[in-house]
Amino acid sequence: MLKAGIFDIGGVLQVQDVNGPLRRDVASTFKISEETFEKFRQEMEPRLLDGTLEERQYWEDLRGRTGSEERIPSESLLLREYVKNFIVNDEVLNIIKDVKKAGLVLACLTDTQEPYTEYNRKMGLYDEFQVQVFSHDVHMTKPDIRIYQLTLGRLEVMSQEAFYVDDKAGNLVPAQELGMGTILFESPQQLRRDLQRLKVL
Repeated sequence: MLKAGIFDIGGVLQVQDVNGPLRRDVASTFKISEETFEKFRQEMEPRLLDGTLEERQYWEDLRGRTGSEERIPSESLLLREYVKNFIVNDEVLNIIKDVKKAGLVLACLTDTQEPYTEYNRKMGLYDEFQVQVFSHDVHMTKPDIRIYQLTLGRLEVMSQEAFYVDDKAGNLVPAQELGMGTILFESPQQLRRDLQRLKVL
């Protein structure tokens, strides 16, 4: 019997394009090409996600790498465009609320950066989740199987008693290896059907 549901956030509950607006803003701010920043981001972002690098140092490293002499803004550059484009998938939120009403305990498990987490928390994005696991807090990212085990431990359930929802197929693999039910998110309608198939709704 299923007792818990675990949900990814980005691409499931939250649907905005994060990297596109950030790439354009950073390129303009530091007078570099978008391609230059994208190469840097792909290399260095994992350290933001696992909490081993703070935002200020991230931008210092970018300036050092590119030779940019532009000032680092006093505000969070990670958040500047993110806030403007903040979008919640209300249909998914309603499904999550229905799962909670059905008596399951809920967790969010997300690879994210501290500024995003703090803003999302202020916006109430995590309010439905009794357990909240953020990569930068626990210094692990998906698909490291340990972050799934940690989430199950905080939920106090066996793996067979939980299901996991993510929009990336690769992130489902560790959950499947642990014996969890999994759903590859494609749309709210499909998510509801799959939850009905699992007899959650």
